Amino acid sequence: MVKNRKAFLIYIAVSVTAVAFVNLVAQSWFFRLDLTASQIYSLSPSSKAVLNKIDDLLTAKVYFSENLPGRYGNNSRFLQDILEEYAAYSSGNLRFEFYRPEDDEKLAEEARKYGIQPVQLQVVENDKLEIKRVHMGVVFLYEDQREVIPVVQTTTGLEYEITSKIKKMVDDQKQVIGIAQFEGQELKTESIRGQLSESYRVQQVTMGQAVAAEVSLLFVSGVTDSISENELKNLKDYVDRGGNLFLSQSKIAASLQTQQGTPIVSNVFEILETYGVSLEDNLVLDKFCNNITVTQQRGFFRVNTAVAYPFFPIIRDFGDHVMVGGLEQVHTLFPSEITYDSTDSTATIQPLFTTSDRS
Repeated sequence: MVKNRKAFLIYIAVSVTAVAFVNLVAQSWFFRLDLTASQIYSLSPSSKAVLNKIDDLLTAKVYFSENLPGRYGNNSRFLQDILEEYAAYSSGNLRFEFYRPEDDEKLAEEARKYGIQPVQLQVVENDKLEIKRVHMGVVFLYEDQREVIPVVQTTTGLEYEITSKIKKMVDDQKQVIGIAQFEGQELKTESIRGQLSESYRVQQVTMGQAVAAEVSLLFVSGVTDSISENELKNLKDYVDRGGNLFLSQSKIAASLQTQQGTPIVSNVFEILETYGVSLEDNLVLDKFCNNITVTQQRGFFRVNTAVAYPFFPIIRDFGDHVMVGGLEQVHTLFPSEITYDSTDSTATIQPLFTTSDRS
C-alpha cells in the first residue's frame, strides 16, 4: 500500500514537472498549425514580413452584417480566421474588432465615414425573396492613416489585398518600379500604374538612358519591333548589375477583331536567350479557356452567344513561389509558348504557372 502510494506521488511529481516544462517552452516558442489541405489560413512569408514592420498599434474594424446567405456568410468566417492569423504574427501590434451595423445607426454612420457603404443583397427570409442592405467591409487604422476594403465579395486574393493595404501604411520607403519606355512605343499603362502605386513608387523609365539604381524592378511590355542598340544596352546593363526584369510580352501580335496574328521580330528577346529561355513564334491553345461573345444572325434576330475561345487559356496550375501563392486562376490573352534549356547549369529557371495538359 505504501509502495503504491509512493509510486503515485512520483507520477504526480513527474506530471507536474512535465507540464511546467511545456509551459516554459511555450513562452519561448510560438507556432500555429493550419490543418486545411491547401493551407488556406496560413499567411505567406511576404505577409509575415510586412507584419514585422508594424511598430505601433494597427486596428482593423470590420463592419459585417450577420446571417448572410451562402458564400457571403462564409466570407465573414474566413475574414475572421485570417485576421486571427494576422494578429497572431503581429507581436501584439494588430487587433481587430467585428461590428454589426444593421441594428445600430451610429455604427452604420461610422462605417459610412470610413467609406464602407451598405450594398444590396438578395436574401430569402420567411420563404420570401427580399432585397436587404448589408455591410461587408473593413477599415485599417494606423497612426493617422487609414485604408479601406469597402466590400469583401470573395475570399480569393483576400490575403494579398489585406497585406497590400497594411504595406501601404507601414512602409516608410517604398520600392521603385520602373515602366520601360522605348522610342516610338505607344503603351497605355494607366491601369497597371494604378494597381502598382498602391504599394510602390511607379515611374516611367526612358530606356535611351541608363536605368537608375533606385529602380527595384523594370516592367517591359508592348514591344512590337526592335529597340535601338543603345536601349538594348541599357536594358542588358540593368539586368547584369542585378536588376529585376518583368517581361510581359507575347511573340505574336494578335487581334480578336480580325482573327489574325503577326509574328513580332525584336531584339528585345535576346535578353531571354542569354539565360537559355526562348519565346516561340506561336500561340498556345487550351481546352480550359475563357469565353468570348459572338453575335449570330438567326432569321430576323441577332443573338449573342458565349463561345469557348482556346486562344484565351485559363491558368489553374501554379508553381511553388510566393509570387503566385494563393492564386486560384489567371486569365491569359494570346500567350506564346515558352521553352528553356533544362541542362543549362548557369541559370535557375522556375516556372510560375503552366497551361493544362489539354493545351
